[in-house]
Amino acid sequence: MNWLILFMFSLMPHLAVAADFDYTIDIATINESAPMELDFGNILYGDHFIKNVQLKNSGAKPIERLKLDIYGFEYFLEHECPNLLPPNASCAVQVLFWPEMPGLHRGFLIIETSGLNVNIPMKTLVL
Repeated sequence: MNWLILFMFSLMPHLAVAADFDYTIDIATINESAPMELDFGNILYGDHFIKNVQLKNSGAKPIERLKLDIYGFEYFLEHECPNLLPPNASCAVQVLFWPEMPGLHRGFLIIETSGLNVNIPMKTLVL
């Protein structure tokens, strides 16, 4: 089933057209020791969702060597963030969640830069 999910994820609209964001993460001000949590709430078993996350740099210096990943069964990541995010710039990230079983699901959005390594917790309850 995972190949089907990845295929469907590849058919999503281009990220640059995503104007509304469900969450915004400011990489310049994130607290590594206590990052925010992306609580995606509840969904019914058999459903799925795509959440739009804006990563922004409100700092005065560029964010270098930006690398994004996702950890968590049934969470998938799509982004077009550059390796270097200039000051006052942002990029779009999409998180797809397609559960295969009910219960509480947890994962991490992993953000790595030249000066930051943070795992942002994610959770979704499947009813």
